[in-house]
Amino acid sequence: MRYNSICIFDIETIADEKKKEYIPEPTAPANYKDIVKIEEYKKTAKETIINEMALDYDYSKICALGYSTAFNDPEHTIHLCPDATSEIKAIEDFWEVARYSTLIGFNILAFDLPIILRRSWALKIPPTVHYKKYDDRIIDLMLLLYPNSKQKYKSLKNICKIYGIENSCPGIDGSMVKELSQPLLKQYLASDITLTQSLANKMKGYYF
Repeated sequence: MRYNSICIFDIETIADEKKKEYIPEPTAPANYKDIVKIEEYKKTAKETIINEMALDYDYSKICALGYSTAFNDPEHTIHLCPDATSEIKAIEDFWEVARYSTLIGFNILAFDLPIILRRSWALKIPPTVHYKKYDDRIIDLMLLLYPNSKQKYKSLKNICKIYGIENSCPGIDGSMVKELSQPLLKQYLASDITLTQSLANKMKGYYF
């Protein structure tokens, strides 16, 4: 069921360093026989997993969550989450807003919603929305633009650049989130929400 109220949202994530101990030791392919090469492979594979923890459903945590409840409202609600208490508050607020809203975002079915749900599970926060992939109340702009899996997805910022949507934080990307100050993190997330709003506005009437 699609609601008239909307929630255009985005999250930023970082690695949950406490989860490093749960990363399994990689194993080299069976055709590797040289001990040195085996150890090099295992080391590189472990480093790759650690470097990608911020994007992993189980090894990440939310460091910022924000949303807007209008297509054109420049004011956004932004939650910064430097600790578990603030992360819980952010997620609880999101679920309350999401309860009777159509959810709009970019790649939210593959990333944002699964992460929010996983963190809700970990932090014992009851969700108000039990979503599924083909859910009328969820508008994933990326999937609307790229319904064919053979077509390589483009990032939110790349799409916005192609279609003339200005990015107010052009020098920052998601890989830098961990190093950002709290004010800059807030600015970056607000910028991403504005990009998502603008893209949704351009797509409205064509894709939904």
